[in-house]
Amino acid sequence: FPFGDADTCHSKMKAGDWLEAFCELSSDIPDAQTKCRVEIAESSWDGAVEIYLVNQISSNANCIASVADLPRTLDECQSGVSLQYQARPGDESSWTDLLAIPSTATLCNNSLSLLASDDLTPFVHPLRFQQCTRPVT
Repeated sequence: FPFGDADTCHSKMKAGDWLEAFCELSSDIPDAQTKCRVEIAESSWDGAVEIYLVNQISSNANCIASVADLPRTLDECQSGVSLQYQARPGDESSWTDLLAIPSTATLCNNSLSLLASDDLTPFVHPLRFQQCTRPVT
């Protein structure tokens, strides 16, 4: 699996929780994990394997196409980059996460667009990227 570690996978599968193990290890984005669970429940394991393993390896089928598909913040032990805005310009304690890009996320066409019509925040506040390289294990 591209996400997670072997011990987590083994523990969940040993406990008989195949669905959770498969979906958690196929993505580290909570919405994608939920989508995986729904896909298995509504379709089949064959369909999930095709979507989350075969297609993921061979294409951008699970890529992030929209800012709305990204989490707002990284989990405590999740590696990635956060785009932050300064809520009160000049106040170093006011940096706030606007969106997060987990290190394991694949962006469609390697890009994302922020539109002022969706959210003015990144256009009227100072911005910075903060990288988190905490290990998952």
